Amino acid sequence: MNKVLVVVDMQNDFITGTLGTPEAQAIVPNVVAKIQQEAAAGTLLALTQDTHTEDYLETNEGKHLPVTHCIKNSVGWKLESSVIDSFKKVWDTYEIPKMIRITKPSFGSETLMENLAEDICDFTGSERDFGKGVEIEFVGLCTGICVLSNAILAKAWFPEATISVDASCCACVTPQSHDTALAAIGACGAIYELLVGFGIGIGNGLAIVAARAYGAGDDDQLKQTVAGSIVIGIIASAVITLAGAAGLHPLLELLDTPAEILEDAYGYIIIIDLGVIVMFAYNLCAGLLRAIGNSFMPLVFLILSSVLNVILDLWFIAVLGMGVAGAGVATVISQGVSVALCILYVFRSARLLLPEKKHFHVESRLYWELFSQSISMGLMSSIVSAGSVVLQYGINGLGTLVIAGHTAARKLFAFTDMPLSAMASACSTYVSQNYGANHPDRVRRGMRDIYLYSVVVAVAAVLLMAAGAEWMVKLVSGSSEPVVLENGARYLVWNAPFYAVLGMLLSTRYALQSMGEKVLPLLSSVIEFLGKIVFVLLFIPRFEYNAVILCEPVIWCFMTIELLIAYRHNSFVFPKMKK
Repeated sequence: MNKVLVVVDMQNDFITGTLGTPEAQAIVPNVVAKIQQEAAAGTLLALTQDTHTEDYLETNEGKHLPVTHCIKNSVGWKLESSVIDSFKKVWDTYEIPKMIRITKPSFGSETLMENLAEDICDFTGSERDFGKGVEIEFVGLCTGICVLSNAILAKAWFPEATISVDASCCACVTPQSHDTALAAIGACGAIYELLVGFGIGIGNGLAIVAARAYGAGDDDQLKQTVAGSIVIGIIASAVITLAGAAGLHPLLELLDTPAEILEDAYGYIIIIDLGVIVMFAYNLCAGLLRAIGNSFMPLVFLILSSVLNVILDLWFIAVLGMGVAGAGVATVISQGVSVALCILYVFRSARLLLPEKKHFHVESRLYWELFSQSISMGLMSSIVSAGSVVLQYGINGLGTLVIAGHTAARKLFAFTDMPLSAMASACSTYVSQNYGANHPDRVRRGMRDIYLYSVVVAVAAVLLMAAGAEWMVKLVSGSSEPVVLENGARYLVWNAPFYAVLGMLLSTRYALQSMGEKVLPLLSSVIEFLGKIVFVLLFIPRFEYNAVILCEPVIWCFMTIELLIAYRHNSFVFPKMKK
C-alpha cells in the first residue's frame, strides 16, 4: 500500500512524566492497535522521538517551554512500554522492509521528511509525483505542536500526497487545543487547494473564449482574446496577491492555528500567494494551447516542472535550510519554468497566439465576456473543492477502518473516472470551437455521442466492479480487514451505474460554459456544496457510510437534471426552442 504511518513522540514524559496528561494516557491503546493494524496492511512505519540534552533550559525552545523533558537516554525520553512492545511484536510478526526512526531536537523534523522522500519516491516510482497516490497519516503527541508541525512540513514537501491525522490516536495539553490543532492541520492545505482550484478555473474560462474565436477562424479575435486574457490574468493575480497579503495571516489566526507553527504556516502560504501570477500564467498558457488543439505540450512542460520541483525542494530545504518556506519557493520557481517553456513554445510553434500592440485595445464586450467566464469557472472550481472538504469532515468521524476503505475506493474511483473527466475536457474545446464556428448541428451530434460514451463507460464500470471490486480494494489498500474491503467494494459497486450520470453532468456543465452560460453551471456546483452539507449534518450521522456512498450519486442526479433542462433550452443548440 502507498501509505506511511508516522508515530510522533509517544514517550514517557508526554504520557506519564513531566508533560503527561490523562488525554495522552487514554490514547495509548489506540496507538498500539493502530501500529498493529497498519503493519498488517503493509504500511511503512516511521517513528519520532523528541530528543534534548542536559542544557535544554538554555535553548530557545527551553526558554519558551521551561519544563525539562525528553533528555536523551532518560526514562522520560524512552517510548512508552506498550508502544515499545507493539513495535517489537511488529518486527517479530511481519516482514517489514524498513522502519524509519528519527530523533528530533525540535517540533518538526526535516530529517524525517528527507527519509520519507526516499521511500515515497520508491513507492510511486517517479519523483515527479510529489507523493501523488501516497497517504501520510500522523498519530501521537502532542496534536497542537509536534503532530501539527510535521503534518505541515509533510504538506510542503509532498503537496500531492494525502496528509491525514487519526484524531482517536492523538492528544494535546487539553481536549480543546487538540480539536483546534486538528482544524489547523487542514488549514494550509485547504487554502492552497482553493487558490489552485480558483486559478485553474480562471485559466479554463479564458481558454473557452479563445477556443470560440479559433473555431470561428477569426485570428484577429483570437489575438484580442489572448491580449485580454493576459490583462485580466495580471489584474486578477494582483487582486488575489494583495488580498492574500492582507488577509492570510488573520485567516490562519481565525482558524486557530497554534502559535508554535503559525509563522511557518504563514511563511509557506504567503509565498504561494505571492506566486499566484505564475500559477495563473501557466494555466493560461496551457489553456490557450489546448484551445487551438494542442494538449500534449502543456503536459510535457508540467512533467518537467514537477521533476524540477522535487530537486529544488531538496536543495532549498535540506541543503540551504529554508524550512517550509523553501518548499513554497521551490513550487513557485518550478511553475515559473513551466511558464517560460510554454511561452518559448508559443513563440516558436504557435505564433497564432501572439498578440500585437493593437490587440490590447480595450473592448468592453470582449473584456466582460472574459471576466465573467473566468470568474464563473474559478468560483465553480473553488466551490467544488469546498464541498469535498465538507464531505471529508463527515467521513472522518466514522473511524479508521472506514476511512481506510473509503480512501482506497476513492483512489480507484479517481482512476476509473478518468475516461469521463478526459472526455469532459475535450468536450469543452469541441463545443467552444463549434460554437464559434456556428455549427449547432455538430454540437448536438457531439453531445449525443458523449452521452452514449458515458453510458458505455458506466456499463464497463459495472462489469469491472462486479468482477473484482473487493480484490481491487485489497490490492490498493493492502488490508485484509473485512470492514475496509466490504466498505470500499460497496462504494465502487454502488457508484458504478451512476458513471453515466456523472459523464452527462461533467460534459453538459462544460458544454454550457463553452456556449456562454455562466450562472447555471455555477448553480450546479452550489447544489453540490449544499447537498454535501445536508448529508454531513443529517444523513451521515444516522446512516453512516451508506450515506457517504449515496451522497455524490444523489447530488449528481439533481445537478444533471438541472443542467440537461438548461441544455435543452439553449437557443443555440436547439433554435426551435427559442421564444
